[in-house]
Amino acid sequence: MTQAARVESDDSVTIIMDRMQKAGTSIAFVYDEERMVGMVTLTDILEQLLGIRI
Repeated sequence: MTQAARVESDDSVTIIMDRMQKAGTSIAFVYDEERMVGMVTLTDILEQLLGIRI
């Protein structure tokens, strides 16, 4: 099973996508220091970049 990537709440999209790619996953858990504050998926990123709902 592939684990989700871990990113910080102030990471750029470039950093988030790089960590997802290195982890071989399309999901990342978002942390603010040690507290998980959300998650982001590759679909979320693509929808924002393309301006359409996938």
